[in-house]
Amino acid sequence: MSNWFEENATRSVIVHTLVVAAATWAAFAFIFDENKVQLHEAKVSRVEAAAKEVSARNSVLITRVEYLTKENEKLTRWLESTPKSIPHYENEINNLKERIIELEKVAANVSNANVTETSDHPDFYQLMKNLKSGTSFVDPKTKAVLGVRDIDIDKTAFVNISLPSGKKIKAEKVSPGETWGFEDAGKEYQLVLDSIDWPSQSYKASIMELPAQETLNK
Repeated sequence: MSNWFEENATRSVIVHTLVVAAATWAAFAFIFDENKVQLHEAKVSRVEAAAKEVSARNSVLITRVEYLTKENEKLTRWLESTPKSIPHYENEINNLKERIIELEKVAANVSNANVTETSDHPDFYQLMKNLKSGTSFVDPKTKAVLGVRDIDIDKTAFVNISLPSGKKIKAEKVSPGETWGFEDAGKEYQLVLDSIDWPSQSYKASIMELPAQETLNK
């Protein structure tokens, strides 16, 4: 064998070099791959740890938000029940707005309802209407007009009246039951402010033909 190495020195050197190089490369590849695996595992571990930490923080924050939300609701309810606080007034305003909406619906229904009633003398003209403040009662027969501009909390109203004769009447603090008499085409009529409702800002007005004295005596 030694003779072969001596006779083939160059070849033996080359073979030896290749063997050493292959072994070195194999060792390097093994160590490199092992290091890559360990590095990847380390990165995965760090990511998992970071994810767990974020999840834990989120859980704490969620719990904190729920607690603060409940505390805020309790504080809001307490303030709403405390007079002279802003939440109390805001709650009152919301309640009043809802009440106004309900009253507007009622008033709209009332304003759309035109009621004609008969009297003890059905042969004589009579008309009654429910209206909202800011609108006018207009009698289609005599053209008499009774307009209610404002309704005050003391159940009085500011009225404008126009009679067939052309006479204009303006009156303040008019109470329900106030009447205005006039004549048209030889007949006597009475214009009446029957009722006033301040919450719904509505009123009822009527006009009636008055029977002649001769008819009343029959």
